Amino acid sequence: MKKSFDDLYKAFEDRFRGSRELIKERLKIYQPLLAQVPRPAEGQTLAVDLGCGRGEWLEVLAEAGLDAVGVDVNDGMAQEAIERGLKIERQDAIEYLKGLPDDSAALVSAFHMVEHVSTDYLINLLNECHRVMADDGLLILETPNPENISVGTHTFYLDPTHKSPLPPSLLEFLVEQAGFPETAILRLNGEPMIQAGPIERSIHLMFEVARDYACLARKRQAEAVDGPKSLATFVQTTSQQVPADMLKIKSWLHSTDDEIAKISKEVKGTVSSTAQQLQQLNDNLSAQLELLRAGNSALTETVASLGGQLADVVKDRAVAKRDAEINRLQQHIAETDIATQRQFADKQAAIEERDVEIARLNSGALNKADDMANLRHALSIEKSRTHEWWLKSTELQGRIEELHRSRSWKLMGPYRRTGRLLKRVVAIFDLRNGIKRKRDAATIFSIRYVLLRPWLKEFISNRLRRYPFIFNKLRDFTIAKFPPDAGLRNNYQESSNFRRSNPHSIEREGHIDPPITTSSEVSRILLDMKNSARKREL
Repeated sequence: MKKSFDDLYKAFEDRFRGSRELIKERLKIYQPLLAQVPRPAEGQTLAVDLGCGRGEWLEVLAEAGLDAVGVDVNDGMAQEAIERGLKIERQDAIEYLKGLPDDSAALVSAFHMVEHVSTDYLINLLNECHRVMADDGLLILETPNPENISVGTHTFYLDPTHKSPLPPSLLEFLVEQAGFPETAILRLNGEPMIQAGPIERSIHLMFEVARDYACLARKRQAEAVDGPKSLATFVQTTSQQVPADMLKIKSWLHSTDDEIAKISKEVKGTVSSTAQQLQQLNDNLSAQLELLRAGNSALTETVASLGGQLADVVKDRAVAKRDAEINRLQQHIAETDIATQRQFADKQAAIEERDVEIARLNSGALNKADDMANLRHALSIEKSRTHEWWLKSTELQGRIEELHRSRSWKLMGPYRRTGRLLKRVVAIFDLRNGIKRKRDAATIFSIRYVLLRPWLKEFISNRLRRYPFIFNKLRDFTIAKFPPDAGLRNNYQESSNFRRSNPHSIEREGHIDPPITTSSEVSRILLDMKNSARKREL
């Protein structure tokens, strides 16, 4: 937890003064002066920055080749500079200067530090600066500029540690009294002047220009006051305008007054000339108004006459239009009657067709009713027959069971098993012969199919000639089964036509029972009974 404003000062500077990069960029304005700092023949050139804060100026001094030392009593601000590798002394500024020998520092600076101390402290501080400064050494004291109205009335008091604003003339006076013969005021860190009217320029000058200033001083003049290396020359080429330059502001305002008076005179002359033109224009308008009144009365009479004529014309046109509309309506009614009669005739024909269809459907319904009655009668007959078959099958089943329980059936059991074994052996041999016959039949069918198609015969022959063994086998088989016969195709076609016309003959040849073609419930029941009887016989 922060206990005092010193603990908050680093965050305060980051928000209200600016970032390190921005401040360091502003400080580069002093680089020409750093080049004029005297450097000893041996050893380093000491530069002391009082109230160094975050250490931006120390980095600029180090980049210029000076041995920079910062002095600050705020531990938070000094710690950040130490972490950046800068030399920092945590003690009071006067106490630190008292520890330095005379004429030992080539540069002493204090950026935004003098407004934090009392006047007596500042006088003692300037005396110590003069003592430790070497000949031709440079003093830089930068502080907020109260000449800027915005700074003097508002932004200066954002920092509660500020004592009181220091006008440039007061700080320059105190520096001169400390023994510095050459001094100059550098106004900086504001917006540049704008190109605008006198009033806008005056406001911009008082509120935006030179928000800070620096009091520059040397312990002894290096050259004449107006020399190229003098502080006055540097300020003349670098400094911004004075925000409180009342003479310039008054001259701008006087020029504004003169311009306003000139414009007023021109406006008065313009108004007088305009009044005369308006009077002349009013006279012309009065004359034109009289002409318009006369023309208006004549026009009124003409309009009245034309109105009567127009009423007659409109009446005639209305009558003609009404007659044309009546004729059109009569024609439309006639066409509508014709279309209605056609629609009535079409609907009458459709009704007659619908009556015929209804009669046909009624007749079909009666026929279907008769068919249903016949089917019900046939079903009752089939049910009675089914019952008779069931009684017979029950009787046969009883007889079979009595036969299985008889002694003779049991005595003949070994003979039956021997007979079944012999049947299986015979069936195996018959199966082999049957497989060979079926294989030959399939081969014969395939060969016949190929021989009846010349293009297929030629294609397969060309392929089989690549395998002589298979080709010779098929050729021998074909010669054995198909002797040369020019009527092969005709016989095959006749056989095919015969089989198509007599499908039941094919079924008889294959010993296949013809299928049951009926789909009634009676046929299904009879088929189930036949299958059941066959299973019992087996």
